Amino acid sequence: MFSKKVHGDIKKSALKINDLKKDTVTRYKHLKNVLEHIDGNEAKTFFESNYSNIYHIFYDNFIIAETNLKQRVHKAHKEELESVLYVLEKILLLCPELIANRWQCHSLTRVLIKLLHPGNSWKLRREAIKYFIIWYQILGDNVPECAHAIFATIVPGFSSPIDGHEGLEILSKIPPVGTFYNDSPVTPADIHPVYPPPSGEKQQDDPMKYFLDTLLEFMVTQVSRIKWNDLWNERRHKCFTFLFEKFKMYYLSIIFPDYCDSTNIYKPVLDLPELRYTVKTDKYLNCRVSVIKWIANFTHDVKHKTPLLSATTSTSKQASISPHLDNSEYIPVSNLKNILPSNDDSALLQNQEDIFCISFQIVRDVLFGSRENINFVHEIFRQAFLLPFNCSSAIRRTVAVHKDWIQVNVIELPPFILEPIEKQDCNNLEVNINMEDIVSSKPLRLRNDSYVGAINKENFFIRAGLQNNLQLFITHAANVFLLENSGGDSVLLEEQVDICKRVLNMYREQLLLVLLKITSTILKPNSLKKKEDLKLGSRLAPAIFQTLIVTWIKANLNVVISSLLWDQFCDVLSSLTMWEELITEWAKTMDTLTRVLARHVYNLDLSDLPLDRLSEQKRKKGFISSSRKSIINKEIIYKKEDKNSLIKNTDTETVGTNERIVENKRVISFSLRRSKSDTNISIEKYLNRKRTFTIEPDPSDSSFESISLSNENKKDDKIKGCRKWRSLDSVKGHMQECNSETNSRSASPAPSSGMENNSIKDAPIQIDVATNVHSNIVQEDNQRSVIAGGSIRGWLPDVAIVLWKRMLGSLGNVNKISDPNLHAQVFYRLIELMNTLIKMRINQGVPEDNQKTPQIPEYIPPLTIFAPWCFEALQLSSDYHKGKLSAYKLLCQMTLSAPNSCFSRLHLSKFYSILHNGLTSSDKSVVYTIIKHTGLHFFSRQLPGYTLLIPYFVQAAETVLFSNDLGLTPRAEATSVLTTLLSYCSIIQNFPSFQKTPNIGDELKLRILNCLLYAAKKEQSGLARCIALSGLGIYLIQEFEKRSKHSKIEDVFNTLLLALKFNHEIVAQIACDILFLICDYVGTLVQYYPELPPKIVEILTYTLSCMMPIEDGKKRLLTSLLICLAEWTMCIPMKILLQSSSDDNQFNCLLYSVFKILEELSNGGRQKCNLNGGFSIEIVKEFNSNISLDNLKHDEYEQRSFTDINIAPTHLNSTRHSLQLAAKMVSAHLLSILGQFPITPGAARLSSLVTEQDDNPTLTNDQLSTEIFSLPNLLMFVNTNNLILSLLELPTLEVTGGGITAGLITASSQVRILLRSLNGRFCWDASILFCTSEQLETAEKEEERLLLFNTKKEHSEDSQFTSYIASSSSQHTLRHRQPHILPTVDNSAPDLDNLDDLLQYISHTSPECLEDPEIPLNMPSANSPISAELEQEMISTILSQKCLENEYLSQATSLSPPFERRPKYKDAPSSFQYSRLLLSQLGFLGWDMRSRLYLLQKTEKVLREIRNLDSQFCRETHKIAVIYVANGQEDKISILSNTGGSRKYEDFIAALAWEVELENHTGFMGGLQRNKTTGVTAPYFATSFSELILHVSTRMSSSTPEALINKTRHLGNDEVHIVWSEHSRDYRRGIIPTEFCDILIVIYPLPHNLYRLQVSKKPEIPYFGPCFNETIVECKILPNLVRTIAINASRAKRSKLPFHQQHYEERFRSLETIIRDYKTSTTFEDFVAQVYSPGSSSSSFSYPHSKSESTTGSIWTVSENVDVETSTDVSPRPNKKSSTKTGARRSMVVTTSLTPPESPTLRKSK
Repeated sequence: MFSKKVHGDIKKSALKINDLKKDTVTRYKHLKNVLEHIDGNEAKTFFESNYSNIYHIFYDNFIIAETNLKQRVHKAHKEELESVLYVLEKILLLCPELIANRWQCHSLTRVLIKLLHPGNSWKLRREAIKYFIIWYQILGDNVPECAHAIFATIVPGFSSPIDGHEGLEILSKIPPVGTFYNDSPVTPADIHPVYPPPSGEKQQDDPMKYFLDTLLEFMVTQVSRIKWNDLWNERRHKCFTFLFEKFKMYYLSIIFPDYCDSTNIYKPVLDLPELRYTVKTDKYLNCRVSVIKWIANFTHDVKHKTPLLSATTSTSKQASISPHLDNSEYIPVSNLKNILPSNDDSALLQNQEDIFCISFQIVRDVLFGSRENINFVHEIFRQAFLLPFNCSSAIRRTVAVHKDWIQVNVIELPPFILEPIEKQDCNNLEVNINMEDIVSSKPLRLRNDSYVGAINKENFFIRAGLQNNLQLFITHAANVFLLENSGGDSVLLEEQVDICKRVLNMYREQLLLVLLKITSTILKPNSLKKKEDLKLGSRLAPAIFQTLIVTWIKANLNVVISSLLWDQFCDVLSSLTMWEELITEWAKTMDTLTRVLARHVYNLDLSDLPLDRLSEQKRKKGFISSSRKSIINKEIIYKKEDKNSLIKNTDTETVGTNERIVENKRVISFSLRRSKSDTNISIEKYLNRKRTFTIEPDPSDSSFESISLSNENKKDDKIKGCRKWRSLDSVKGHMQECNSETNSRSASPAPSSGMENNSIKDAPIQIDVATNVHSNIVQEDNQRSVIAGGSIRGWLPDVAIVLWKRMLGSLGNVNKISDPNLHAQVFYRLIELMNTLIKMRINQGVPEDNQKTPQIPEYIPPLTIFAPWCFEALQLSSDYHKGKLSAYKLLCQMTLSAPNSCFSRLHLSKFYSILHNGLTSSDKSVVYTIIKHTGLHFFSRQLPGYTLLIPYFVQAAETVLFSNDLGLTPRAEATSVLTTLLSYCSIIQNFPSFQKTPNIGDELKLRILNCLLYAAKKEQSGLARCIALSGLGIYLIQEFEKRSKHSKIEDVFNTLLLALKFNHEIVAQIACDILFLICDYVGTLVQYYPELPPKIVEILTYTLSCMMPIEDGKKRLLTSLLICLAEWTMCIPMKILLQSSSDDNQFNCLLYSVFKILEELSNGGRQKCNLNGGFSIEIVKEFNSNISLDNLKHDEYEQRSFTDINIAPTHLNSTRHSLQLAAKMVSAHLLSILGQFPITPGAARLSSLVTEQDDNPTLTNDQLSTEIFSLPNLLMFVNTNNLILSLLELPTLEVTGGGITAGLITASSQVRILLRSLNGRFCWDASILFCTSEQLETAEKEEERLLLFNTKKEHSEDSQFTSYIASSSSQHTLRHRQPHILPTVDNSAPDLDNLDDLLQYISHTSPECLEDPEIPLNMPSANSPISAELEQEMISTILSQKCLENEYLSQATSLSPPFERRPKYKDAPSSFQYSRLLLSQLGFLGWDMRSRLYLLQKTEKVLREIRNLDSQFCRETHKIAVIYVANGQEDKISILSNTGGSRKYEDFIAALAWEVELENHTGFMGGLQRNKTTGVTAPYFATSFSELILHVSTRMSSSTPEALINKTRHLGNDEVHIVWSEHSRDYRRGIIPTEFCDILIVIYPLPHNLYRLQVSKKPEIPYFGPCFNETIVECKILPNLVRTIAINASRAKRSKLPFHQQHYEERFRSLETIIRDYKTSTTFEDFVAQVYSPGSSSSSFSYPHSKSESTTGSIWTVSENVDVETSTDVSPRPNKKSSTKTGARRSMVVTTSLTPPESPTLRKSK
């Protein structure tokens, strides 16, 4: 019997169930075991085979459980009862055929009565109702009378209508009396509760409503659970019909005492109801609400996947008038989770939802299956309208059901709404049906087949038609208006008003005339409502306006409205423009109609625009708005019947005017989608397909006025073909089949309706609900819209345009409005509407997938349509001042947003006249408005003749800046205009102007400069002050590029330098950024303004000194000032730096001041440094260092962002410590590089590539390894001053040509010094120099000659000695060589002071070695106690002593010792001898250095730290993305595929940076590869303190998808993007999808070599300079300006990164880690032992084996000085010889060059 593979114990359990020898408890356990392992079908078979034993087991265990619970209520006993009841439920569900024959009827009746006892717990009684409903419907007609009584009384409070049977009422009486079977000779025992309510059980507030809801729920949900053997579908319908009829029989008359049987939708009684008064609520009121909602749940199936769940969401479609939203209105009667059956009972169905849908459909079939039930439904809904307003949720629900019926917002249209079929049509069906049979037959299901003709013919007789439904609804709904709220309860009044609004929203076009009459009569001009009026009529004024407008639009979508009726509509509205509510409703209507226009004409959804949808975050989330699916976004192709040609000419339609505005015709493409229609059954095969139509021109069509559309690209008409607007009168032909996504046309977009809001004022209206009221039926004989006289209902493009323009003009001439406030409100609404149209224009032609740029849109929104109203408004009196300001704003917006082709000469002339009058007006508010809303956009548009107004804009900007009003004046805009006009001063002479003079350019420049200087000195607005300073900086570089002198330059510099000490950090930062920009023009400054560079350095040092002592905060400003000072010091020629400003003080030079402030900052800047600097009192008094309006703050965003993640925006180092490190870095940098940048390897390198591994033949690794620790010629030290010193002794390297030691005799070894510090890694090679080879040969010959004469006689020697003495006369001084002559043996003489001359030579050739710039080394220093006179006296004394000694020797009689041969030179026996010698000569072995010099540990960790240190950058690095956008490119693929740009673009890139080859580049790479995968070359720029690499999109390969991804990755990861755009539309940030791009700089070329700059940044980025958003600059200054902006932007971004470190901070931390963790503290003996023998592991000191050779002199020569900045730039391989520096010393004067110095060729990075 069992189909499953059941365990043997289960089979045994099945047998033991029938074993009568076992007790029932044991048999019950085996029964439960069997039930757990069989499915539904097997269970039914098993129960039918063993029903008798199973019931016996159940009953015995039920009695046992009952007995146990009576004795003691225990959890186990409760669970036992639940288990037994589970078996009862299985018996009822699996044995319906037995129960239907009254099997165990008496026993089951008694069991159910016990369970239904009122004394039981609430939960048990609810379950008992479920069991009873199952049993009751199975019995059907065989139900005993007592069961009817139980059903009638199963809800407490209801009595039994059956005589002799009291039902459950008897159980409530004490003591219980009576019997349930009158004919029974035995009196039954008393029935007591089985399980009384526990103490903690929650009591229901309304038991009657609770159990009625339970009854209604189980009447539905238990029908489909019963397992019938056959005909299960018919049995289910029969069961529910039985339950439903019994419910109506026993409950309906009690719940609805006023139930009217005369309600008939087929013969409606339309008697109007009478006025009612509020009555007291009865006890059955909540029950009425429950029944009404229950009926609504099964008659209201909105378009939702789960039918019954639509009870929750069905009314989510929002109404059009704004009532309160009652959340309880949409909550189903019961918990849906409890409705769904268990998994065991749904085994025959796919899932629980299928069971639910079946139950739902059964109920609908019964409710809609007969005329009687249909009338019952309508009567129940009539009863809902009679409810008091404290039951408003049920009334709202009823209104929602009717609304969705009428608007066809249901999944399946109820059959009674369909139009009835005439009698002759019924005869044509050739079906003879007996009417009585139809009425008596069971209800039939009405599915989708009814729409295509495949339905049973009976359903034709339950159709009543839409008109009957509307009449009945309007009549019944009148009851909500006719209930008098006599109590004055404000809450009930609000509810009544809310529901009345909902009903008003349902009225349709047949009420248009009535609405017009009501509106014009009630809302007269002299009947303006009072705010305190609480009467219903006054409160409905907004609702009446909304109802009138919305109904009018709906009517136009479905029927033809005559022109006379339209005229009356416009007359009524124009006469009521004094009502603010009318203006509000008109504005909301225009907003919604604009959404419809955007969707149906321009294929845009304003709630889901392409620009919003293209953001990367939405793309990652996969967010696709559901509303986009309903947009008509597929073009319908209009063809002729032969499908070969496009259509030609037809007239187009317009609104509200008879003028023919557009003569040329256009075709607009749109898609039409059909919905199902009951009257078009014959075209079923077309229902799921999209139609395309063949349109023929119809010359006779003249019923419409032409529609005016803006055509942006008329010149492209020939290319695009004959695309014309068509009126749908000309639609003829056939339909082409093609796939469609949906079966009906999409509804127009509408925001949430005002019907669900508390206030009607701000609620948008919903006018698109009529879209699908009627199907868009396309008939072959007339394929036109309703508004065009056709039959297509709903929204079409021509309908959207006509209604939009008609509604726009419905108020008449808005300038005729008498109330100035309402006039201003109308223009405010027009501005909002203009903003929407501009947003539509911006989103046109945007690629949705960002992969391909679409074609340029042929039509654009009518941006200039409001221009006539604006021009007329500006002629009104001063009473309309507020509206006139809005008109100015609107006029400026439309003119600056529309394309140039939209403007006629008349429009531009009027616009310029308006601007001229406004700019020169005495009314400052007009000036402010024009400046604020034109600003820079006016000049970037460059409309024809725009230069005429330049002088007037300057005049208006002066008016704004010299005004004392800070809050309302557009001061930032005025300053921006002045800065922009600086670029026009040089070209304005070539343009027409009203005030043209021979020197108009110079006059205009002087005028602008005076304004900017005033703003930069005294402006109280922070943003305007920053823009003014930026404007002064742009002016300076313009003058420097022209190399001209101007009288205002000194004043401008004074202003900028004074701004450095501004009290606001950002303003001071802007001034510093501008000085950083001017650094590039030092050469011009020195040539034309030589006094300015020293002054700038002086003020910078003075400013830093004034900011001491350093405190926390202002880290960005202080660091910028210090770096700016360093940059200026590097750029200024050495001569100026060393020039003393005072003859009295030899230390008073710029370089001394620089190093003094650096020294103080290096020590922590804890006290002020006294330095000269500052300005005169007069200049300082002119400058105001404070602002009153701080509009530069970004702290709110910063604090919010960091507070959210609980991280403080601090840095690892304090401001003082960071500045201290920066000062140390700058000091070391100046000492090393000053006067020598760029050095020999080029600007790309500052420090060395050489490491300890290089040029060592015993090592094989390329990188540092532990092998170096075993070398006897290498030793590494650390110094407490954050220095790592490596000494390496190598064999003398062979250099081509000998290098600097060519021709000299040196030792066989040389010493290499590697020094690692904050500034990088540096390398020197040192050798001991003996003499030249010629000198050695001469010395040897002289030695041989002396040996030959060694045997001469004594008198010969005496004579020689005497002659020598005689020749050595007394001397008091020595001769000196010229300073540029190096003392050598060749030019030596006994009376020459060689040491003094050597010091003199060093002072002359190497001034950096001087302790005092003015005192050479051979002169005593200023601090020396020995003066020059005392020194000469000492020399004279020594020479005199020499003469006395010579005299003494001449008198001596002893002979001189014999001449001996000079000893030969021998190499040092130790491999570290020369290194020790050099270390000693440098002073590192002295006692004073012992406490600061340590040996470094010899471990792998040390090498890892050193490698990490070498990989860190030694200069500030920036990587910037540069993107080229050609004309017409607006997607990522086309932009990134560009391999080249225009000539101007390439010139810009060439001037922006130097082009370097990546393969050989040794500087900062910015992630680019040397293997040419990221390009062959890249632009690179460097100063001695920073490096810049540009990721140029046109330089990087995009030939493959991988290359394109790689390019996108490089560009997207950059924080600063520079975009060169030649496209006609503004560049969008989202084109290159990235989370970075914090700063976007966009360059737009303009005519006359001008360029527009857009600088946009994320909110968290602080303000930076030297430019601002939307400025226009000249071509010459563009590259330097953009480069400086990019670098400053990158610095500003990094300044706000939490825990960001500068490069010197990172190097300091690494150096500090190495020194702290890896230095070796040793005794003096161990230290000396390691120095003597580096490779020895012995710690004891050992004496050398040979004698050290002393040297006669040594010269240390610099070999190389370059920087290691990337981990890939490793040092040369082993055995590779390092070159030494050759050639003359470079000039210390830095010359500016557009190209970098040649890269080193002797040493290339790997």
